[in-house]
Amino acid sequence: MGSEMCIRDRTNITGHTSLMKMELDKNHPFYKKINVIEQSAYRAAELTRQLLGFAKGGKYKIENLNLNDIVKNVYNMIQETFEKRISITLNLEPELYYIEGDAGQLEQVLLNLCINARDAIPGKGNIYIDTLNTRFLKPYSDHLFSISPGYYTLLQISDDGTGMSDEVQRKIFEPFFSTKEDGTGMGLAMVYGIVKSHNGLIKVYSEKGKGTIFKLFFPKSKKSEKKKKEKPEKKLHPAKGREKILLIENEKEVVEVVKVFLEELGYKVFTASNKKEVLKLFRENKIELVILDIIIPESEGKEIFYELKKLNPDVKILLTSSYSINDEIQEILNSGAKGFIQKPYIFDQLTKTIRETLD
Repeated sequence: MGSEMCIRDRTNITGHTSLMKMELDKNHPFYKKINVIEQSAYRAAELTRQLLGFAKGGKYKIENLNLNDIVKNVYNMIQETFEKRISITLNLEPELYYIEGDAGQLEQVLLNLCINARDAIPGKGNIYIDTLNTRFLKPYSDHLFSISPGYYTLLQISDDGTGMSDEVQRKIFEPFFSTKEDGTGMGLAMVYGIVKSHNGLIKVYSEKGKGTIFKLFFPKSKKSEKKKKEKPEKKLHPAKGREKILLIENEKEVVEVVKVFLEELGYKVFTASNKKEVLKLFRENKIELVILDIIIPESEGKEIFYELKKLNPDVKILLTSSYSINDEIQEILNSGAKGFIQKPYIFDQLTKTIRETLD
């Protein structure tokens, strides 16, 4: 229930920020600040999902990626949110090896380490983020990690803060261990778990009064390196339409923001939260697209899906959930659902998916 509430709140935030961005030119002084709020909400919800997925073991969504992109994303956020007393310097290898990993989890790793670095600096100070290609000629192992020889990407985060004693360094990756009065002790434990699940290595160098260095090593990807073309940021112009959409969603806040957003684009939106309402609206209106939250407390989404398919075998249904695709969702996709959208919604992607499905 707690995770669902987090996703609901993030959807509410991202929905309203998307609405504001539609009305603003990207040069407006508030546009960049709204962007930071929106991206922070996405990351917070992503963390919630990752915690759920990580508790079940393994990585979340694996892709070929460049750690420089991860660094730039996190840098843009902390530059806006960290106090001006902290200077942040990047030194990135331009021809960095690609790695295989989950972008959201790795962003969370870097964000946690940057926050710890900031908190370790009592006044003015510096945080340095570096990337580098490196190689291990021999196997390496310690009491926490073990890696094979080969080529690796190094992500290094260093600060000139208060540093750590040897005793603290031995405990930093233990769950619930924290040197902060209000700390949960889960940040570095999560960092450890994510790096471990990516077959990586962490080395820590620290001395009281002289700062701290975290060195994170990730194995070079064996897949071909497909570089993404940089595209200039554009003002949000979601695809418009006039079709009738049935939104099946249990959370009132999510219903409200999605309905307003889609109606701003010209769609006629009907909403329902249980099977009885769904079937009544579907029979009485010429519904052209259904967006179905597969997890509905009052009535199973799976049951609703098959009822709608009986009424109209050609009905277009998009599935949605706070969770990633599992066996049940995959079964429904195989049975004729047109696609899957994970919450919290990235609203321009939501409208793009809707338009592509309808067309």
